[in-house]
Amino acid sequence: MSIPGHGEDDPVVVVDAWDGPVTFRTSSINRPLAVPERLWRVEPTATTGVVALPSHLFWSPAGARFDLSDRRTRRLVYSTVMLEGRPEDVAEYVDGELLDEMWDDELWPRDIGDFWRPAVNAYREASAQS
Repeated sequence: MSIPGHGEDDPVVVVDAWDGPVTFRTSSINRPLAVPERLWRVEPTATTGVVALPSHLFWSPAGARFDLSDRRTRRLVYSTVMLEGRPEDVAEYVDGELLDEMWDDELWPRDIGDFWRPAVNAYREASAQS
């Protein structure tokens, strides 16, 4: 499978995660990205609190804290987790509803836009039917 503009074949590996399959896609810089098939809701108290990301996600400065109630900060955290995170990181930090609310208004890195768009669209379709 080839992603337009990425130039190389994009190997796709699907694994089962907590709430459905996660596909590992290859980013434009040849790093694996964990992309869920669909989005979910995160515990409400975890979606707008202050978090310190683990060092494998955000290594500088150590102990930096992020206020997820601030939309710009939340977008930074989501981008970081979506580009650097393992499936369990994505499940812990990325809330489907909040991602959907920000999706059209933000400029996402190309790999996020290319690979996450189907999950966001599926979330929107499911939300419209509920």
